[in-house]
Amino acid sequence: MKDIDGNEIEIGDIILRPHHSRLTKHYVLGFCNEGYGLQISRYRKESAWKPGYFYTQSTANIDEHNSKQYLSYAPYLFIYQKNATIPENLRKFVKQI
Repeated sequence: MKDIDGNEIEIGDIILRPHHSRLTKHYVLGFCNEGYGLQISRYRKESAWKPGYFYTQSTANIDEHNSKQYLSYAPYLFIYQKNATIPENLRKFVKQI
């Protein structure tokens, strides 16, 4: 998979993706089997009003990411940083090909 400049996206890169009229940063944690989608880092928090339920949101602070998300189709990605160090709490989600 390539970004909008034609650079190859790899596991460990930090990407920017458009989401609700803003750009959000995410670590690339893996690729889907078909090669069309990505597994990226995400912020996940337990709901305060419904215990046992969780919600995710695109937070601008990449240091708060603690979970993963699959993007089946992501056409407008941009590599912000190549080969970044994935934090310890996200390494369990890294999916090798």
